[in-house]
Amino acid sequence: TVRLRVHALDLVDAPAAVIAGLTYTVSFGGGGVGDGDEVAWVPPDEDCTAATPLATVDASGAASVVWPAAAASPLRLCYRFARVGGYVPFNSVVDLCRITATSASEARPGDELSISFTPHGSGRMAAAAAIRPRA
Repeated sequence: TVRLRVHALDLVDAPAAVIAGLTYTVSFGGGGVGDGDEVAWVPPDEDCTAATPLATVDASGAASVVWPAAAASPLRLCYRFARVGGYVPFNSVVDLCRITATSASEARPGDELSISFTPHGSGRMAAAAAIRPRA
């Protein structure tokens, strides 16, 4: 009897742009995807054979990924199925943004506080938030 186990990555649910240093949950799906698989992202012109894992996939097919600020942008996914061999490149790309400036107004408890940041990277992300500190 010959048994053949097919591994295939059919789903990658990752944001198109991420901020370096923040944690993102990325979901993966497909035949053989599961606990102990590893994920890495490398510049598109780099080979996956030298990839360094950024996260390990859990039994639900999810991984908590923190992209380092020193990484290049954009980055392409490299996936390694547990107990199967080396990393394999996939066509999932993220743009890495770095926060290079922040500004915030002064506030007292109960006042609204405005926070904004300017990302460095793809230029596709910008954000501002208004929060009200607890009194």
